Amino acid sequence: MATNFPGSLDSFSNPSSSSTLDSPSHAAQHANINDAMEAVQTKLGVGAHTIGEGQTWTPQVTQGATSFTETVNYAKYWEINDLIIAQAFLTISSGTGGAGNGVQMTLPIAADAAGGQVVGSVWIFDSSTATGYGGQTIVIYSTTTVAFVGDWAGGVIWGASPSIGLTVSDQIRMNVMYMRG
Repeated sequence: MATNFPGSLDSFSNPSSSSTLDSPSHAAQHANINDAMEAVQTKLGVGAHTIGEGQTWTPQVTQGATSFTETVNYAKYWEINDLIIAQAFLTISSGTGGAGNGVQMTLPIAADAAGGQVVGSVWIFDSSTATGYGGQTIVIYSTTTVAFVGDWAGGVIWGASPSIGLTVSDQIRMNVMYMRG
């Protein structure tokens, strides 16, 4: 019997202490259980994490040629087959970005494609003016980073417009959901 899982649950014959090796077939029992276990492993995937347990990661933020030091207040991601769900909350600890350059943040796992797909939301807090900017998180330049766009400047990448450089105490909060590459 080929396994029915994950479409439906399998029904196995459970031999009793008086069953002979041919009733039910001993070889068929092993084959059926092996098929079922392969289906379960395929469904669950690989990795050393517990199902439902988020993994931490350390996002890196850049703006032009500037790489920042960030305090990672929170950064976790979850893998569900090829679906990645991630959240991050960072505070810039050191560095001053180049105003006029777009801000980018690394993803925990590469996305399946770049080119402008919207994968989530962002909130950027400019501590120097106490101004918050809400917008979308997009995979645009590469499959390993995201940038941020919003209504603040007709969809231009944040940092380029408005022309603002990230600096100490600024914050980025991001939620994304995307398919793994």
